[in-house]
Amino acid sequence: MNQYLSKRSEAVDLLRLKKALYFIRLVVSDYGTGIYDHLGFSHALATSKAEELREQVDPFCPVEGAFGGLVEAMKKLVEDSSAFIEAERCLDEISGYFELERFAMLRR
Repeated sequence: MNQYLSKRSEAVDLLRLKKALYFIRLVVSDYGTGIYDHLGFSHALATSKAEELREQVDPFCPVEGAFGGLVEAMKKLVEDSSAFIEAERCLDEISGYFELERFAMLRR
């Protein structure tokens, strides 16, 4: 993705965003259920991906703050149980703005 992500980005870029957010959501739900009480590789990778997405989003995008909130919630996920709720809220806000439910991820 050479350009910033926006609502008018190409479908392939929005599908990549959906896949990345899906992975982050899986990690958040694992930590939210209390399965892990330590920083794991998947958590570090998901946090890194969230930071990468924050840099790729258009600075004037209305959900740019949600990307920042997601990164901060991801960093606190192991220590603070309320970070799970904040991360879920940010993920829902981002998915809703980009209308990612339009895209289906099918297995080959």
